[in-house]
Amino acid sequence: MIDISKLTEKDLCFMFDHTNLKAFATTADITKLCEEAKEYGFRMVAINPLHTLPAGS
Repeated sequence: MIDISKLTEKDLCFMFDHTNLKAFATTADITKLCEEAKEYGFRMVAINPLHTLPAGS
């Protein structure tokens, strides 16, 4: 069992996902989300699939 009183902020971030599934999220929103995930060490990032399409698709 994990003693949660000994977990650091970084330990906790590694246990959570960082998510923005809004269809109206801007490229800047998604970029910020990814930068925050990298900075804090979130386990993964989830975004709406429409943000994975090439520009102009």
